[in-house]
Amino acid sequence: MTFGQQIQSLRKGKGLSQDALAAMLYVTRQSVSQWENDKSMPSVDLLVRLSQIFDISVDELLGNNEQEEKPVAVGKILNDKKDIRLAASFRFASTVSLLVSVAIGVVIAFMFSSSIWETAYQGLKYRLQFTDILDRFAIFSVSVLLAGIFIVMRLVFQKRITVFSKQLSDLIEFYSDRLVFKDVNGEPIIYFFAVMKKIYENDQYFYLTLPGNQQIIIDKSALSNAEAVGKLLSTHNNYRKKFVVIKNKRQISPRKARMLLAVNNVVFVLSMILALCYLYIRSIIMTNEGLSAPLRWVLFLIPILAAILSVALGIIESMKKLKAKRLIFAGVSCLLFIGFLFTDAVSFFPVYSFNRHAVEPEEFLSLMEDNHFTVRQANREHLEDFLYECYEATDENGIKVIYMHFNEEVKNRAAYSAKTAYDGFVTDERNASNNRSHGNYMNLYLNNYYTHYSANGRYCYISQNRYTVIYISTESKSEKIVEKKFGDYKMPLPY
Repeated sequence: MTFGQQIQSLRKGKGLSQDALAAMLYVTRQSVSQWENDKSMPSVDLLVRLSQIFDISVDELLGNNEQEEKPVAVGKILNDKKDIRLAASFRFASTVSLLVSVAIGVVIAFMFSSSIWETAYQGLKYRLQFTDILDRFAIFSVSVLLAGIFIVMRLVFQKRITVFSKQLSDLIEFYSDRLVFKDVNGEPIIYFFAVMKKIYENDQYFYLTLPGNQQIIIDKSALSNAEAVGKLLSTHNNYRKKFVVIKNKRQISPRKARMLLAVNNVVFVLSMILALCYLYIRSIIMTNEGLSAPLRWVLFLIPILAAILSVALGIIESMKKLKAKRLIFAGVSCLLFIGFLFTDAVSFFPVYSFNRHAVEPEEFLSLMEDNHFTVRQANREHLEDFLYECYEATDENGIKVIYMHFNEEVKNRAAYSAKTAYDGFVTDERNASNNRSHGNYMNLYLNNYYTHYSANGRYCYISQNRYTVIYISTESKSEKIVEKKFGDYKMPLPY
């Protein structure tokens, strides 16, 4: 019988209500209710007063007179330094490995993104790459800092337990409402579960935080009945659990569990960034015409195969009764996102035309002549600085093409002007109609293009590469003609 059950039985035996007993003790009815539900314990003076009201000793009130009561389980408190270090590392393994995985993921994402700078864009490299590095460095630094903080917390946790455990005998007994252990002098120490600060359980250990923030660790493998103790402790308000094995059907060594946690966290984080890596890889595929077809396929399939591997690993571990559902979630989410991008790429095929290289003026004039465009030299100096040449071309289908080439000799400043001109065209198109039926903008790491379908039947395409900006505008009905005229400029893609 627990202490709360004892109080309730004695109160009813005296014919007292909770309110009546509370009035006799000068406390609230809620206090009596919490005692009877084993959510708290009365102070020492209230215990004495209760013993007088019920005409029994304090020992009898606490159930210490039940000589026949046997402990639910008997075990040992960890007091060996190596065992405590292993248990402490297991306690923080999941959080630390997750944060380290985020840092690794940021590094991988940065490697993918930085690998396409040379092929995707040559201008503004330092201006914008610095910001790109700064963002990733901030995420990486925060992840590493938090991981370091948790490692320090683990060391402090480990040190505190080591110092406290040296003052105790290793034997511990669990009863229905309390645990009993002894100090090195053989003096008994009793703590009721109701006064526990925190109770944390994983596959191998119970971590108990006692009043005064002292902590002890009990190895479940050394307990005579670990399952019964788990059920007892799970009723506590501050009980928390984190198992590697589902429902704790079987125990595994702390080293193996810690390794599984680390592997699962790494795969989980990497699976979540695969979609981001897929965007980077698509950028490489779409901007580097020097890649061979087999290499394009390999790059294209890497994120898909990795996501499938995550799902497969999650299914296999789940079948082994290991917690791996989030691996399945991460892999499936990544596949769905990649599928969405794939569908978008298939249904929306932009004119890749001028993404491959900066189109020289002579090449542009030749292209217009081949497609029977009427070309005139335009003057747009009042719009942009460093403009070297500008042409406007039209044909009988109502297709209008504006070509702007900026002076490459001034390098970054001209590239910045090209980017400003590009942004200006995009802004104009966004403002052209408040009811766009479809709009799409993809930044292939400054190898930009933007397409716009407006409700009034207008279509446009804007491309920027290095120091060149090309703007194509026509009625939506002539979109197929644009695709036909400039289709030769599309890059071969592996889908």
